[in-house]
Amino acid sequence: MISPAARLCALAVLVALLTVAAPARATATPARDGCNVGPTTNFLAADATQPGVISLVFFGARGARVEFWECVDGHLLGLGALPSSPDEGGTLRDATTWDCDRPSRDFRARAVLPDGTRAAGAY
Repeated sequence: MISPAARLCALAVLVALLTVAAPARATATPARDGCNVGPTTNFLAADATQPGVISLVFFGARGARVEFWECVDGHLLGLGALPSSPDEGGTLRDATTWDCDRPSRDFRARAVLPDGTRAAGAY
């Protein structure tokens, strides 16, 4: 028999997977106080298809260094930074782990593009 806690965790993982598969909203979600990384200009995706981990993909960074965060209780927690691919953007693999106590997550990314333009994304 599956315990209630295991069922709840499985449900949370399913919700996270469905959220990742959902189409992007036409308008950006405004940043919470303390989590603003700039106006949303680029697409940020969260990939929760690998068991236990969430990877983040920031599109359109054109080879720039991308910084990734999670917004928790109105504060940005750094997840990492890396140079992006000129053609594919930046992917921070295994950026964080699943947390069944927090089924809703809020991720941010930012880069300064080669032409000096600031780019930011939220998921």
